Amino acid sequence: MVLVLAGLFLAAELATMAVAALAVATPSHRWLIKWVRMLHLYFPLAALASWKGLGEMVTRPFFWDKTRHGLWHAEGRGWWPGWRRRAAGS
Repeated sequence: MVLVLAGLFLAAELATMAVAALAVATPSHRWLIKWVRMLHLYFPLAALASWKGLGEMVTRPFFWDKTRHGLWHAEGRGWWPGWRRRAAGS
């Protein structure tokens, strides 16, 4: 029984990778093929995030766990060296 479940899990993972690889097989998206293997990490993390969100909806329904986007750039410490030049030239 355990071997059957392990085989089914492996087949599902291979099918997921095959579908993802086919999805990025077009010439304009071919550079994304190297990120297909990261789906093994993305899907479990997305599941954890959804469980976290469900728990927060039950325990703290009016809490908004907001990320602080843009504050890094507002303080003048951008992650990309040319971001100021691009923002000033636009």
